[in-house]
Amino acid sequence: MSYSVPRSVLDAFRQRPGPVLYYAGSFNPPHPGHLQAIRGAAQQLQQMGLKDDPILVVAPKSDERLKQKMRTYGETLMFPWLERVKLFQQLWRDNLESLESLEADLAPLGLEGDLAPLHFDSSWRHFRGDARQIRRDTDRAFGALGCQVFRVMGEDRVVDHGLEDDPMVLSTPRCELSSSHIRQLLVDGAFDALDALVGPKVAEAYMQSFATL
Repeated sequence: MSYSVPRSVLDAFRQRPGPVLYYAGSFNPPHPGHLQAIRGAAQQLQQMGLKDDPILVVAPKSDERLKQKMRTYGETLMFPWLERVKLFQQLWRDNLESLESLEADLAPLGLEGDLAPLHFDSSWRHFRGDARQIRRDTDRAFGALGCQVFRVMGEDRVVDHGLEDDPMVLSTPRCELSSSHIRQLLVDGAFDALDALVGPKVAEAYMQSFATL
């Protein structure tokens, strides 16, 4: 496939050039730990002395590649790509405590006030190939714009892929909360537990999405 930078990201970069925080993952489903990863990556940008506003891009794994991953682990419960995007948007809007912390972390980069917009990269929605192609193609496309792309990646994945010394990969601590735990709570119908973890609006969004599977 021929990759091009998403229009919304291109427009944002042209308006205010800055580095991209590119977060690819399964997000099956997304949860507050994913917001913590974004926050951790933003903090690392500050520590690196980057002053330009980061552009936040989320790239959910395609349904085809997620099915392959789920089969590897003997699991079947999977939220379709569009549902994962909707849930991430809901989480982004409604997890106020995490978002307020994120806003405080990004403020030194000039993002005080409104929270930074979140962009979704749909280019890989039907992708079946190797994840390394995603990085090659996105690096090439963003590089042609003169844009630095920093990958947000959990520390366990960083080690698994041997990327500890890659300066463009921002390693974030593993969160105790996991998507598999959220899925189990949904299967158990444990709404109160979900509510306690993510808040009532996101918990309700989980339940409604789960009901369509």
